[in-house]
Amino acid sequence: MRMANYQTQPIKLFARRLSTQPSIGLYKESMSSIGSQAMILTAGFHGDPIVSKFHGMTISSVSSLCVEPEPLLQFNLQVPSATSDLLHQFNSFAIHIMPPTIDSIRIARAFAQGTRIHRDSQGNLVHTKPFMSLAKDDWKLQDINDKVQIPIISHAERVFLCEKKDLFQVNNHELWVAQVNDILINEPKKSGGLLYFDRHFHNIGTKLEN
Repeated sequence: MRMANYQTQPIKLFARRLSTQPSIGLYKESMSSIGSQAMILTAGFHGDPIVSKFHGMTISSVSSLCVEPEPLLQFNLQVPSATSDLLHQFNSFAIHIMPPTIDSIRIARAFAQGTRIHRDSQGNLVHTKPFMSLAKDDWKLQDINDKVQIPIISHAERVFLCEKKDLFQVNNHELWVAQVNDILINEPKKSGGLLYFDRHFHNIGTKLEN
């Protein structure tokens, strides 16, 4: 019996670091190779609409958790955070799908400041005020009930109106589970959203065919 003549191909191996965990730099660099949605989270409030007291942040961790028996989203945010404080206080918030435009980039950068920890010269926590850098027509108020309102970004393509379903503390982050109670549609045509990849904003590319 004649044996088939197979040519052996060299096996390519990934370089493996001989350590218990990767460096922070390597972890961040590797995560920057993943494209994700840049979405805006805004927190509900009660009382007079004082712009300097509105809070929100740009988040890239939003994903669908389930559809039934009710639609749920999940996301995480770093604490301490003024946005987190309002989420705990009022349990209502909005998550915005932003179109891939220059205006969206401007707004996302303003709210990205809310993801960073700022302290004054005495070490006291200083909260960012992203709405102070927006024009008046960049946002509007959405009534949730007779007590709570949420500032809504006017430029958003779609907006998920949510309430807290569950919450988990993991190190210096909170993992939120959000129940979607309503969806506002400003633009029915889907754009693919505002993508963030390798520390820059992008729009969705060409569809890949088999």
